[in-house]
Amino acid sequence: MTASPHVVVIGAGTLGLCSALHLVEQGARVTVLEGQSIASGSSGRSVGVVGSQFTDPFEIMLRVHALRRFRQWESQGLGFNHIGYLRLARTQKQMELFAKSAEIQEAAGLRSRLYRANELKELVPHIDPEGLEGGLFGPDNGFLDPHEMCTFLAQAVRTQGGEIRQYRKLLGVRRRARGYTLETSGDPIDCDVVVNAAGAWAPQVAELFGQRLHIWPERHEAVVIHLD
Repeated sequence: MTASPHVVVIGAGTLGLCSALHLVEQGARVTVLEGQSIASGSSGRSVGVVGSQFTDPFEIMLRVHALRRFRQWESQGLGFNHIGYLRLARTQKQMELFAKSAEIQEAAGLRSRLYRANELKELVPHIDPEGLEGGLFGPDNGFLDPHEMCTFLAQAVRTQGGEIRQYRKLLGVRRRARGYTLETSGDPIDCDVVVNAAGAWAPQVAELFGQRLHIWPERHEAVVIHLD
């Protein structure tokens, strides 16, 4: 492998473009291959919720890193709606887990607060607290537009010398000395490393490399309700 490897990232969604940006920042030569257009897969259909209200220390650590990057990108023009994020508990056991989460988040430098059921109306005046024990609220959490984020990241990758090839499907892979030759719907590409960030299509990409990924895509729906 060369000192500055050529890395091909498969997929121009949030994972692929974040990976590509990190790689170019580390000095790699990066090409992103996308079978359709930027954010045309699950990323562009995401509701874009960013929350840190988790009970697993590792999950919280990941959010600390992510929020640090979001703050950096916000300063560069990425939109982020800091409306907060509330997780609700229906049992006392869930509230105990939330209390643990609040402690871990505080130690990690994140803000959060526990609310008992009778306090939830302070946050959501029209909520019916019946059947609830309370909730965990992160005031710095919120949501963003995933398509905007992918477009923002793509521009950052290009600015730092990376290349993004849209409407380029990966058709085949040939192993060569110290790397791969990728057969695409355009010209073939020689590279040192390949990152599979194809999301729901990652298992098909893995098959081209003689590997198997146990990933099963699922469809979800989000509903926005406005109460008068």
